[in-house]
Amino acid sequence: MDPPSNTHNCIAYAAWDTNQWWAHTPDRYWPPHATRSNSIASLRQAFAGLGYEECEDGSVEPGYHKIAFKRTKAHGSTRAFKRPTECGAAKWAEGR
Repeated sequence: MDPPSNTHNCIAYAAWDTNQWWAHTPDRYWPPHATRSNSIASLRQAFAGLGYEECEDGSVEPGYHKIAFKRTKAHGSTRAFKRPTECGAAKWAEGR
């Protein structure tokens, strides 16, 4: 889980960026290769541009670093989470 911070959010932390807050809004950083949208599709674009690829689930796979995406019911916002695994290639699994 991402430790509390005023300099970055869960999406930035999942992307190994602890220097800036990532958001689809114009006043925040968003990867130029991704559509600025509060959607899972936009998160997929953002992380695909960082070398991540989709995977079946969040189970541990040696040699892969995995993250998960989730849309919250309360606010409709999107979230990204790191799963502690062996670092190496990158994958993602969509949260339910």
